Amino acid sequence: MSEHAGNKTLVSRFLAELADAQPGEIATALRKYCQEDVIWEIFHPFNTLIGITAAARDFWTPLKDAFPDYEQRLHIILGGEYEGHHWVSTWGHIAGSFFKAWLNIR
Repeated sequence: MSEHAGNKTLVSRFLAELADAQPGEIATALRKYCQEDVIWEIFHPFNTLIGITAAARDFWTPLKDAFPDYEQRLHIILGGEYEGHHWVSTWGHIAGSFFKAWLNIR
């Protein structure tokens, strides 16, 4: 397997494990794939979250709590190298039922 194919497989597994994780298991899934001081650049109002604890507590757990049947459906995964860095990009969509308020949206 090429290095780029391996990177795409790794990211695909990571996203699948996050999708399957229950709210109390999210930090464990993140620790399997991320360093403790990981930096998440997410849309507003989250913006920048630093660390696994912040990502699990402030983003993933509330999201998975509001959408307990959350599913991630990946359609395209691209991997390659640009300016000496390895990149993986995914395209797809998420689906789920809105069971609880999230971001003050009922």
